Amino acid sequence: MPIVHRSTSFIIRIWWEQDKTTERTVWVWRGWIQHVHSGQSTYVRNLSAFIAFIEQWTGHLDDPQW
Repeated sequence: MPIVHRSTSFIIRIWWEQDKTTERTVWVWRGWIQHVHSGQSTYVRNLSAFIAFIEQWTGHLDDPQW
């Protein structure tokens, strides 16, 4: 697990995308996130995935130390 820092930087891109797995038109958020220092990145399909990626470097965001 990476070292936890109190300050770090990310590049985040989000966009709307049509979900083609349903018969009706449904638009959903999609995204891509990169940790600047390490260069590690991932595509995400929901807010929980964004948070999980960020917490790799920050620790749990609901931690009272924040």
